[in-house]
Amino acid sequence: YIVALSSYQIRHGTLTPKTGVWPSNDYNELIAFCQKSYLSTIEIMTKHQEAVHQKKPDA
Repeated sequence: YIVALSSYQIRHGTLTPKTGVWPSNDYNELIAFCQKSYLSTIEIMTKHQEAVHQKKPDA
């Protein structure tokens, strides 16, 4: 998230209350950011669940 957001801010400016949530009028990059964030979150949750299940002893 940090890498994607920081690279956006370098190209388009920082996100502030004055500039709006997403200062660029081109929303393709916002959509791509949201998709990457969503997929990263799913991946993190999946890895966590796998780790939890591996630690549980078999019944």
